[in-house]
Amino acid sequence: MVNILSASNLKVITSINVLELCPASLSGEVRSICPSKDFKSVFIATLGCEIIEFRTKTVPYTAATKFTF
Repeated sequence: MVNILSASNLKVITSINVLELCPASLSGEVRSICPSKDFKSVFIATLGCEIIEFRTKTVPYTAATKFTF
């Protein structure tokens, strides 16, 4: 699970559940994350040696932001 926080108050805006969105993943445990420059993609590296790209059309992120695999 990856929580995306607000820069101003560090409260959770939205979350990405790796195993829920990508059940074929070898591991839901997150090693690192890297957002794209436009924030429409988030790359997540797992402990299963995978790099998974999650996408959204909602920028800036809100509580209603949904990511797809």
